[in-house]
Amino acid sequence: STARRSTRSSPPAVRKTLDAYFSAVNEDRFDDVAALFAPDATLTAPGVGPLEPHEIAAYLAKALQGYPSHHDAPTRIVEAASTATVEITFTGETQEGAPITFDALDVFDFDEHGRITSLRTWFDSHELRKKLRA
Repeated sequence: STARRSTRSSPPAVRKTLDAYFSAVNEDRFDDVAALFAPDATLTAPGVGPLEPHEIAAYLAKALQGYPSHHDAPTRIVEAASTATVEITFTGETQEGAPITFDALDVFDFDEHGRITSLRTWFDSHELRKKLRA
């Protein structure tokens, strides 16, 4: 991964889960993403959630359907025990072929097995809508 990491290290299972998460999201393997969540986990994003694990694959497929090309690049990961905060640069293109880039922030919490127990995502939805209208 090209992302900068903090000097404080999390358990290997957490790093493995983060790598698997971003790989699966970027390859549209949304069932694989959902499988990384603990049974009682939640996902919350701007205007969405909290979603339960059985809702995550469908949510991601719908959220990314407008971007036939997309890539979430973790640019900075700050780890502290069972939590990882990840700065992300999203790049892609719309259905019309227009390029789009924006930054996001994900905060992951993990259980002792490295499964995601909570994911909270933030991005400037007003700025994104403005870019999509342009």
